[in-house]
Amino acid sequence: MKEGDLKSEYLLPNIVDKLLKEKRANVKVLETQDRWFGVTYKEDKEIVQKAFAELIQNGVYAERLWK
Repeated sequence: MKEGDLKSEYLLPNIVDKLLKEKRANVKVLETQDRWFGVTYKEDKEIVQKAFAELIQNGVYAERLWK
């Protein structure tokens, strides 16, 4: 990956794996039944915004998480 390359992806699983192998990190995996929303491309934004609006409407999240 070249520095400043906006098309590159930073693959967190690869980084975590490297840190684990170097014994520089510990990881605890938590299970959840919640849905995961991927935001990789600008086209994902509208879908995720709608999904969060629905979660707010259903009372899962407060409209303002931080005051």
